[in-house]
Amino acid sequence: GSLGLAQGPVLRAVLFDLGEARQRLLLIAHHLVVDGVSWRILLEDLGAALSALQRGEPIRLPPKTTSFRHWAERLTAHARSDAARGELSYWQSQPWHTAPRLPRDHADGANSAGEVQLVRVALDAAETQALLQEVPEVYHTQINDVLLTALVQAFAGLTGAPRLLVGLEGHGREELFDDVDVSRTVGWFTSLFPVLLDVDGTSDPGTALKRVKEQLRAVPQRGVGYGVLRYLHGADLPAPDVEVSFNYLGQLHGAAGGQSFGFAAEDVGREQHASNGRAHLIDVSAHVGKDGLELRWFYGGELFEPATIERIAQRHVAALRELIAHCRTSAGGLTPSDVPLAQLDQDTLDRVVASAGGARAVADLYPLSPLQRGLLFHSLYEPDAAVYVISLACRLQGTLDAAAFEHAWQLVVARHAVLRTAFVGHELDRPQQMVLRQVELPFVPEDWRHLSPAEQAARFAELQRTERSRSFDFAQPPLMRISLVRIGDDDHRLLWNVHHIVLDGWSLPLLLDEVFAAYQALSRRETPVLSEARPFKDYIGWLQRQDMVRAEAYWRRRLGGFDTPSSFGLARPAATSQADATERHADRHSEHHGELALADLDRFARQHRLTVNTLVQGAWALLLGRYGRSEDVVFGVTVSGRPAELAGVERTVGLFINTLPLRVELPGQATVLDWLAEIQDRQSELTDHQSTSLADVQRWSEVSDGTALFESIVA
Repeated sequence: GSLGLAQGPVLRAVLFDLGEARQRLLLIAHHLVVDGVSWRILLEDLGAALSALQRGEPIRLPPKTTSFRHWAERLTAHARSDAARGELSYWQSQPWHTAPRLPRDHADGANSAGEVQLVRVALDAAETQALLQEVPEVYHTQINDVLLTALVQAFAGLTGAPRLLVGLEGHGREELFDDVDVSRTVGWFTSLFPVLLDVDGTSDPGTALKRVKEQLRAVPQRGVGYGVLRYLHGADLPAPDVEVSFNYLGQLHGAAGGQSFGFAAEDVGREQHASNGRAHLIDVSAHVGKDGLELRWFYGGELFEPATIERIAQRHVAALRELIAHCRTSAGGLTPSDVPLAQLDQDTLDRVVASAGGARAVADLYPLSPLQRGLLFHSLYEPDAAVYVISLACRLQGTLDAAAFEHAWQLVVARHAVLRTAFVGHELDRPQQMVLRQVELPFVPEDWRHLSPAEQAARFAELQRTERSRSFDFAQPPLMRISLVRIGDDDHRLLWNVHHIVLDGWSLPLLLDEVFAAYQALSRRETPVLSEARPFKDYIGWLQRQDMVRAEAYWRRRLGGFDTPSSFGLARPAATSQADATERHADRHSEHHGELALADLDRFARQHRLTVNTLVQGAWALLLGRYGRSEDVVFGVTVSGRPAELAGVERTVGLFINTLPLRVELPGQATVLDWLAEIQDRQSELTDHQSTSLADVQRWSEVSDGTALFESIVA
């Protein structure tokens, strides 16, 4: 029977009994209700339920995430937002019209689903491993960058032009909203958007790859906004005639439903009615199977001769092999870098690289961010101070596969270059961060089940103290340590210490989410599949492209006339060291306000289009002004430091936060609301310059050298 959109069903299942304890389960769902990720979720749940029933246990499935209905409602509202409209200029300015047309073998042929033909090509397991691991490591790219670079080169032989307009498919499950999680939601989220890839003028495969990478990174929100603006916003967007589509489906080998069942070899038959028209002339689909990367080329059989498509498909494979070979040639010395190195003399460079075990051990070398330089200086100045060590202790209850848990942590360290980073050249004006190809995470398991609860508590408190006070060696990454203490058969304590120089508080949940996602897959004996992550190095490159002349003009204007830091006038005994001052005087006071008071604050802020943060800053400015007897105050504010124009930055692990001065003149004759609105405007201005080095701001201010711009920080 067929599927019915109006009355249903939209899903059918058929169980075939082949005898001799062999069965096949055929599942057919309409594309409107499932995408590729949805099938993975459904099969995982089906496998978990089947395994539980086979063991005679109750079925326990992971909690559901945000409903598809709620996602659709939020997406519709998002289409009317300033953030969505802000993408209009990008999509309207794309030079899609410059793309070449594909020459057809038969110009008058029909392009229907009934005439579709298939060509398969593949890489072997060793080539696939190089494509997934070696090439991204050398060029700091993602697998799509590599596959699409080779695709442009393959089609250039057919069109004679070094550019290609591609309809690119994405999973569409973008993190557009902080309070929405669709990671395990079933539905059709897929995004499809046009992108013009151009490798004109590139002289070698590595340069072409970097060019394509830059073009793909320039697409805002990984393309989801194109469909939002075109179909939900109703924007007048160009709709180019895209002739080629591309979709990378990820790693599909392994059991489909855990240990319960796997993918069958049999074909499921036609997925579309024969008379359906096709949207593209050629659809290229890639996935990693058990034998390696497989590429499927679907094409109109009445439009192209098989030999034409086979020739392009083989060119695609040849271009991939050329990229692999070029990568291995480049890896003999320091690898290509998007970020220009500081001017290091060759002796210094050789010494730095040799200290890591030679060029083959080094994946990359690039400068530090301003805040990283500050943290490095203070940490080297007082190596025993634990001011810049982030500590996390938590309890894990339930059955834990300790080996899989350790493996998950090691995978996450291998995945993020910033966690494999050493900090070298301390004696130079511009120290460098050196990324190593491979590091080993210190992971110490302990078993304290023989101790009493009181002894366990005392011993864990001591472990926390000693681990936090142990200094890190900046030449020996990763700058993090893990202790996993077993205190019961199904009860563990986790202690995680990491140096602030490699990540900020925003990064902590990102890392933990990845660890537990990898752990879930590993504990089921599956290969973890994590979403692509933008490297921290891209942020360093972005920093170096910023207009410092504009930043200097802003800060000189904003701080002009301010030469005396706002003081509390509260005398304190002199500290013997900076660490002593921090540890003795960083007093933390907590004030609990009832839910009603907080609701009132929130309601007041919303009513007047303010944020609660603005109210807190205003109150602090008043307090600071009264204590310091001044109508003009400056205090520090902590900003996220993650530039919105760097796509994917919200999922990047690294140190982005910054603390900068906020100057506030007390209200005088202004009304409170006007004054608060002005503070909010100042905060907004600050966000536009949030990457500026505090040392530079201090230098551009009129406060004398050696005197801090502010004595208090509001975060």
